[in-house]
Amino acid sequence: DPVSGDVILRTVTPSERIEWETTFGVDTKLTKRLSGGAKFGVSLIDEKDAALSSSFIYSLNATYQPLKNTSFTFGAERNFSVAEGGGTEGTYNLNFGARHAVNDLTSLGFNVAYSLSPQTGPDESELLISPSISYKPAKDWDTTLSYEFSSEDEDGETTVENAVILKVSYGKTLLK
Repeated sequence: DPVSGDVILRTVTPSERIEWETTFGVDTKLTKRLSGGAKFGVSLIDEKDAALSSSFIYSLNATYQPLKNTSFTFGAERNFSVAEGGGTEGTYNLNFGARHAVNDLTSLGFNVAYSLSPQTGPDESELLISPSISYKPAKDWDTTLSYEFSSEDEDGETTVENAVILKVSYGKTLLK
């Protein structure tokens, strides 16, 4: 779809915080093998015992498909809000992904994402690396096994996490 939009409503610990986010995007095929897009949106957070806050989101992405069964994705996002004393605060995100379809049922993937939040004190950053393998056992079913390595630097301290994730999903197209 060349134009897309999302509306997301989340509640965190009932009645503690409500998040509302809406984004709109445009994607277009630039050449036979290259497509790109842009997205912008706004996020509102209503936190108990705090003022309503908002942030703005904009991003650019590109997908390059040099071969029929191999693709690379690149993305950059900026999420920011106006700080109390003026100026802006927020997060910069960069990501890279690669996907190769081994056959009609199996594909291999690799993703790297980096996030930087400049602060008045030490900057906060996070690195996520995730290889994966996906298998389609039946028409409407998908399975993905992935490993995630995460390194987060916050307040001068580094936290490292490792996870193995098995995702099983079922999706049925209702309207064509």
